[in-house]
Amino acid sequence: MNKEFQEKGIGIDNVAVNRKVLLLERAFEKAVWKIDRWASEADRKAGKIYSKAEALKLFGVPQFTSFEGNCLLNEGINELWTILCSASGTKFDNATAQTGVGDNTGPVWAASTAYALGAVVTPTTANNCVYECTTAGTSGTAQPTWPTTEGTTVTDNTAVWTCHTQAADAKQTNLIGANKAFVGMMTSFPTYGTDQKAIWKSSYDGNTANYAWNEFIVRNGATALKDICRKVSAQGEKALNQVWELSISISLS
Repeated sequence: MNKEFQEKGIGIDNVAVNRKVLLLERAFEKAVWKIDRWASEADRKAGKIYSKAEALKLFGVPQFTSFEGNCLLNEGINELWTILCSASGTKFDNATAQTGVGDNTGPVWAASTAYALGAVVTPTTANNCVYECTTAGTSGTAQPTWPTTEGTTVTDNTAVWTCHTQAADAKQTNLIGANKAFVGMMTSFPTYGTDQKAIWKSSYDGNTANYAWNEFIVRNGATALKDICRKVSAQGEKALNQVWELSISISLS
């Protein structure tokens, strides 16, 4: 049986006098997210470990979960280069860094409704996007033709909506769900300087982020508002009084 093999190569030959070799360099980035869950602050302090059945009843997911991957965001990459190459920029350190958690969705759009700046809706027929109100106004009597490209706008009577894809996109600049929360660093985080990685970690108390955890970011504070990365993953719904701790490790090699 004959097999056809296809080889691809890239090179530059200068009339067989000088041969130039194209060097391919690669860098690798790995993100690992972890969530630890407790039913109460007392259980967290006691380091309580629940049975699998108890955890599923309390959280709908295991008590401890780990999931990999993210999308590095353009604004965060640019901020890192600014910090590295100049005296400006805002660090992602213990004083400023925050993790963020959102639900990656919003209420369904309604006709003839006043929408404030920053409101988030989904179309009456889901299309894997949400829409942020970037010009406050009143919606029309019929919904507009919704765009599905990140950052594209559409006019809806006197309101203007900006499209955000629920999937992570490098052009995004925030969590996109209607419900979102940001929490600063726990003591001694982020850790860095060994193993080519940094780890950020936050604790969400019993009154914070009590909704479905479906999207995650790391940013350098509420003022600078530069996000390093965004991850989309369904990780259960946090309930009142529960304490969940979120960490992310980013490694470069």
